[in-house]
Amino acid sequence: MKKTLRGVLFFGIFALLLVVGSGIFSWIAPQTDEKAQSRNAAVIGIQEEEENTIDVLVLGDSETYTSISPMQLYQNSGITTYVCGQSQQRLCESYSLLKTALKTQQPKLVILETNTLFRYKGQNVEIEKELGEKVCSVLPIFRYHYMWKLPFDGEEATNTQYKGFRLRDKIKAYSGGEYMVETEEVAEIPEWNKSYMENIISLCEENNIELMLVSVPSPHNYNYKEHNALEQYAQENDLVYLDLNLKNEELGMDWNKDTMDKGDHLNIYGAVKVTDYMTSYLQENYELEDHRQDENYKEWGVLAKEYEERIGRIIAKQ
Repeated sequence: MKKTLRGVLFFGIFALLLVVGSGIFSWIAPQTDEKAQSRNAAVIGIQEEEENTIDVLVLGDSETYTSISPMQLYQNSGITTYVCGQSQQRLCESYSLLKTALKTQQPKLVILETNTLFRYKGQNVEIEKELGEKVCSVLPIFRYHYMWKLPFDGEEATNTQYKGFRLRDKIKAYSGGEYMVETEEVAEIPEWNKSYMENIISLCEENNIELMLVSVPSPHNYNYKEHNALEQYAQENDLVYLDLNLKNEELGMDWNKDTMDKGDHLNIYGAVKVTDYMTSYLQENYELEDHRQDENYKEWGVLAKEYEERIGRIIAKQ
């Protein structure tokens, strides 16, 4: 009996420490967001935004935060956007981030970058990732455990965030030629990912949010078989699907300078083109408010001006 009581007491104290620790680390995290690891930056960043100020939420892997610039979008249209992108983001993480965002935001539109629909490493790995994400959501200490030392490490912040967008100006050309060669073949979207897509679709429907699928230009990640799969999936689920890989000429893509890593991710030059197109597309197809004259969004204007000046300095070097 005494051994049982000691065991219960031990686990009770351990659980209490986890809960208290989670609260402490959740408080520390926003203070060190510019030093946060890239996977956590999106989780911290969206929670720091003023309540109900984000109209468009972007989910997906690293293709998102190198392709869609919220500051440029705001400058050109007044639409407020936040990019909740993570390197190699799984759909279980997309779903978790959406739930996190909905605690404080009421977006009118969710854009899901589609590369993550094909990301699958076997059921065991995916279950492990899913369980890990659920544990981190309940006990943030496991997500932020490394952050206790960041205020004292003496290093300067390096992750300048522009509402989730990460500015990259390196150029490494893509030279592989045409990659969207038309075919009737259809790539396979893993069933595991389809099941998580059902969760995302349902969550959007419950909150009266429109869901849009977007494939940003990326010769490394896309081909016509994947386009066919995504188009078919969108039709079956009554979703809007925009494949920008079929619009390279319209976008004016120059693969000699618009990619930072030989066609995997866009750099700032490519992102400007994609964001210009997305701005027009959103204005034409969705009823999204222009906040540029609203005093409540003054901080967006200040950050947009800083962003514009930084972009100007980068372009001037070319």
